[in-house]
Amino acid sequence: MRAHQGTAEPAAVFDLGWGTGLNGARWRSHTGELAGVDLSATMVARARERAIYDQPHQAELTQWLREAPGHRFDLVLACDTLIYFGDLRDPVRLAASQLSPHGVLAFTVERGTRAPFHLSDSGRFTHHPDHVRAAAEAAQLSLVELRESVLRSEYGKGVQGVIAVCRA
Repeated sequence: MRAHQGTAEPAAVFDLGWGTGLNGARWRSHTGELAGVDLSATMVARARERAIYDQPHQAELTQWLREAPGHRFDLVLACDTLIYFGDLRDPVRLAASQLSPHGVLAFTVERGTRAPFHLSDSGRFTHHPDHVRAAAEAAQLSLVELRESVLRSEYGKGVQGVIAVCRA
């Protein structure tokens, strides 16, 4: 991931749907400003207690991005967040609108075999890699990397996912 940012640490990072804050905690020491948005009041309270984010916002992700101030981020992250969206075009476009010039958007989704996306038994969406490519293209982002990887373990099995890294 850092290879796609260049040599400098990102001055401003935005974490979309941080959940327990694991990703934010990893980035805390590598950025001057760490902001984020999460839907859960419990997760926002937990993040405030742990002092992970400089600017923790509680809101629905796409609504917040539509109404967001004109701040620009060097890096926007969405790890295990976009799995709750079927069509990725709108959330990817909105996330891209928060990028500084040459900023990076990195996100993960569960890999699907049905195009473009499919609601799984878990209540989360799987996404075909072609749909991820199309969403990046629709947001006028350059897709720098698209690779498959195990995202996490669930019920003792690895969850196959797609990691996308895009540049403004």
